Amino acid sequence: MKPTYYEVRKMTNKIVIAELTKGTVNASTAELVSAAQAMGGDITVVVPCTDASMADAVSGYDGISKVIAVKSDVFAGSDSSGWASAL
Repeated sequence: MKPTYYEVRKMTNKIVIAELTKGTVNASTAELVSAAQAMGGDITVVVPCTDASMADAVSGYDGISKVIAVKSDVFAGSDSSGWASAL
């Protein structure tokens, strides 16, 4: 018997990339985590940052299975090619 669409969707892990502005996590990150929670499954939040302690800001959000800090100086600016290579 094949699983239903909703059963498959719940089995899939979700990845949320945190949005940061001037060292602060934007409210949109919490909204994305809430939307991922509604879909079910495990949620991993990736925090692109220049200081790994920034990941602590999202670690307290409900429903998160894992937080990964991706630390690089490239995240201090908005150069898309640098972001692409770092992520």
